[in-house]
Amino acid sequence: MAPRIRSIGSYATQGKFSVDFFGDEFIVTVTSDPSVIGQWIHDVLRFSSRPLVVGVGVQWTPHPTSPPARYHSPVSYHSDSSPVTHHYDSPPVCYRSDSPPAQYCSVSPPARYSSDSPPAQYRSVSPPAQYRSVSPPALYRSVSPPARYRSVSPPVRYRSDSPPAQFRSVSPPARYLSDSPLVRYRSVSPPARYLSVSPPARYRSVSPPARSDPPANTLQLCVGNRCIIIQLFYCNRVPHVLRRFLGDRNHTFVGFWNSQDAGKLKRSRHRLEIAELLDLRNHVVDSRGRGLKGRSFEVVVGECLGYRGVRLEKAIGMSDWSVYDLSYDQILQASIDVYVCSKLGFRNRLWEF
Repeated sequence: MAPRIRSIGSYATQGKFSVDFFGDEFIVTVTSDPSVIGQWIHDVLRFSSRPLVVGVGVQWTPHPTSPPARYHSPVSYHSDSSPVTHHYDSPPVCYRSDSPPAQYCSVSPPARYSSDSPPAQYRSVSPPAQYRSVSPPALYRSVSPPARYRSVSPPVRYRSDSPPAQFRSVSPPARYLSDSPLVRYRSVSPPARYLSVSPPARYRSVSPPARSDPPANTLQLCVGNRCIIIQLFYCNRVPHVLRRFLGDRNHTFVGFWNSQDAGKLKRSRHRLEIAELLDLRNHVVDSRGRGLKGRSFEVVVGECLGYRGVRLEKAIGMSDWSVYDLSYDQILQASIDVYVCSKLGFRNRLWEF
């Protein structure tokens, strides 16, 4: 007879399940609500016998080796043809060429500046008509003009045959000095934002940034016939009573293949710390007194409890534990893990170690 699970209650803050483990029944609470977590710990401390042996398990979601959907080949235009799938080793079209966009591709300036000469109003070397004569205006044509004009030459501002300063140069104003467009486009190269042939940061890698050590998504605890699965991923906060419970060195915490569990909890968003976490494999023996270190969960359960075929499925262990509605298979495997650890830890008096 294999272990079975059934739902016995579904509420806004928690879900309750009953697990039949070869005739032994225990209750599993699945929650992310701080008040429910605090009530569960209160019940354990009030109704459980001493010393407390707590089964502990941690689950996380391994990151996929391939990029998620949001990194898959966005559509872009990399040629004059129709849209194509964007390749990660090449940037989008606006970064592929060393030249600027089409509207800046011509070396020549816009049509209104295509001539080497300045605009019409500046083409004549000579000054405007009123300054062409060396002599003063008609009213001063007598040999001796008024005192201020006694010089043959016109007033100071007209002494030169050349026009005023703004007309002296044959070349156009500074903004027309180059055959190229306006100053900011004088260079054949595009503006600074186009100078790099590399794409933006979001396109530079084939895969998203690697996270080799994902944090814990769930924390499972079990004492006697009471188990709880805390969905850390959805907890806005954790109650202080949980921190005190995990840090109490009067309790014995035991798990299975748990070398990473304490680190996962410490690196989670809630920075949980556990007093001391024992590995069940190091403290149990078979019927002939041989140690079971390095053996599988199935072998340990078979040798110590006599139940055959109870295993922790790898596919379930590597599934997505960040979902809000955990599957029955996930709840069953996570709860059996901590239930067996608590039961064997108490039977083998692990609080003495």
